Amino acid sequence: MVSNAPTFVGMLDDPDWALVPILDSEVPVLLTDGGQSPAWLRVIVNAIKDGPYRTARRVTFDSAGHAPHATHSQELAAVVRHFVNASS
Repeated sequence: MVSNAPTFVGMLDDPDWALVPILDSEVPVLLTDGGQSPAWLRVIVNAIKDGPYRTARRVTFDSAGHAPHATHSQELAAVVRHFVNASS
């Protein structure tokens, strides 16, 4: 079973939890999410992609929820491998 880490509860108590840190725009960024993730998570990923990380590559695993690393590990590994190789 997959559950939230204890840090998730602490994140919800942080009034700045939704602020997106801005990194160097030259840094390659890969954003991944699940098509079955809660709507609030898609809002956050959209804000990251549409805001400071416009050049980020986004991959949505349509049949995955919030944890594609747990439910779609082989597909995620292939995406990360391709991203790293393309960014090198």
